[in-house]
Amino acid sequence: ENQELLEKLQTAATTAAASAPCNADQPPDMTQGLNSLSNAQLLSHVTMLQEELSQAHMERRKAHNMLVDLRGNVRVYCRVRPTASPYPAVQLQQDAGSITIASQGQEHAFRFNHVFGPASTQQQVFSEVSELVQSALDGYHVCLFSYGQ
Repeated sequence: ENQELLEKLQTAATTAAASAPCNADQPPDMTQGLNSLSNAQLLSHVTMLQEELSQAHMERRKAHNMLVDLRGNVRVYCRVRPTASPYPAVQLQQDAGSITIASQGQEHAFRFNHVFGPASTQQQVFSEVSELVQSALDGYHVCLFSYGQ
């Protein structure tokens, strides 16, 4: 894998404009061109970039999961399915987090982190739970429970 990357860099080096030689103690400046770099310098620079990328991924994961923790590890969402009835039993509130259900002449109010109305799309639902999906991909424990009829 490194050999293939090195060959690609060497190909780019032959087509790049020649410029001032690079100091071996410092990472090469890509604006100087790749012609003057040795294989060892290119490999060293690639290794350094891989380490920086790895560090950036770790920092992103840590920041993302701190955000998820701040928003709460347990969240409850509700998605109201469309109804054919002209008098729906479920009424959505304006705050997008509450619903009222009419049953046997009584009304019961429920509060959720978010309520998706009958016109909500799969994309809207996914955008709300995508943080949990990202946490799972980062290796953290996540539970996403879905129930419907």
